[in-house]
Amino acid sequence: MYVICAGMYRAGSTWQYNVVSRLVETLGVGRRIGFYDEGKELSTLPDPAPHELLVLKSHHRHPELTKWLREGRALGVYIFRDLRDVAFSFVHKSRNPFDHVVGEMRLLDDAIQNDECWRSQPRTLCQRYEEVIANPVLAILELAKHLGISCTAEVAESLAREYSFDANFARIRRVEEQFESLGLDPHDPKHANHHDDHTLLHWNHMREGRVGGWREEATPEQIVALLAACGDWLIRRGYEPDCRWAWGLEAASDADSERAEAAIRGLAQSHERDGSQILTLRAQLTELTARFHELHAVAVDLMQLRRLTPSNFGRALRLQTFFAKHPRVRALLRVIARR
Repeated sequence: MYVICAGMYRAGSTWQYNVVSRLVETLGVGRRIGFYDEGKELSTLPDPAPHELLVLKSHHRHPELTKWLREGRALGVYIFRDLRDVAFSFVHKSRNPFDHVVGEMRLLDDAIQNDECWRSQPRTLCQRYEEVIANPVLAILELAKHLGISCTAEVAESLAREYSFDANFARIRRVEEQFESLGLDPHDPKHANHHDDHTLLHWNHMREGRVGGWREEATPEQIVALLAACGDWLIRRGYEPDCRWAWGLEAASDADSERAEAAIRGLAQSHERDGSQILTLRAQLTELTARFHELHAVAVDLMQLRRLTPSNFGRALRLQTFFAKHPRVRALLRVIARR
């Protein structure tokens, strides 16, 4: 029987693959057979012997693999993660800019489709990255139970240490050293997939693995793109109760407030030289604010958000947050715009 480790990109799928492989190898009931995905013929897969578990890794929904799950020829394990963290982790891994990853590649759209596919399959265990990070021993015991393998807490603790963050970081350091010995440029995106054939760990596979790290990296424009790409998914998967995270209802720092107020004053002072700028902004703000109120009332209407351009949406996001904290500036701008 095959074991399909079909985790989400940048969500711990390689950890799952290695832990599952070690479980079956330690007990002598199976072996790992590597990565099989789009572009790699499944006809090259070895056939499992009776009662043998062959562990493979994949990402994309594949009709043949899902057919095996439905027919009882395979077991599946799947792991998913906050897509906002996935986006920035993939940017780091691929050495491509955020706009390319989320916009041109549409990575998150693809991840959502894969997520819906794998979560709907029978005989598939789904694990949440954030819970695995918090309690890897429990996650390993869940994997063993799903595979029908007897695993004690002591064995699970040993595997958790063997594939801890520090242990895996040491492994990728060895891969990186091998990479550098070949004289390859680590910053060239075409080398981003250089990896160890046994563990499938890439030379730049890991950074900090933090939960919620996107909050320290995302710009307002990037938050707009994330909201449009995965806002509804975050609600469905329990990462957010609504979309308020995207327009920053958290209190801004005094420095941020001062900079925002200075920007508004600058607009006011330039009004006589460029009145059309203020009038255009006012028209856009009126329309977008109305849409924000509707969004707040009905939670999320993703299709409506997708019709907004990133630049206009980003401007509205920043102004909405600032005006909520500084109503006198809002009043000043309205007076100026009526002149």
